[in-house]
Amino acid sequence: MWLINSSVGRKVVMSITGASLVLFLLFHASMNLVAIISEEGYNMICEFLGANWYALVATVGTVLQIWVLVVLVRYNLQVFITIL
Repeated sequence: MWLINSSVGRKVVMSITGASLVLFLLFHASMNLVAIISEEGYNMICEFLGANWYALVATVGTVLQIWVLVVLVRYNLQVFITIL
């Protein structure tokens, strides 16, 4: 699978998971803003979301981001050491 085996694929995974995490943070910031402005609006959002599926997706994305980061750093260090 090229997303895991190639350096470019890992960087694509990093960019996608990073963008997803930024969107997750913006979503939570907007939810907190709605909670300050309107209690009814916040309750509507909570009812719409139902379960915490989005938090589980964000957790998996965070773990994936950290794992790919560690793999990329180790690979880059190996390449840098062989150049020296």
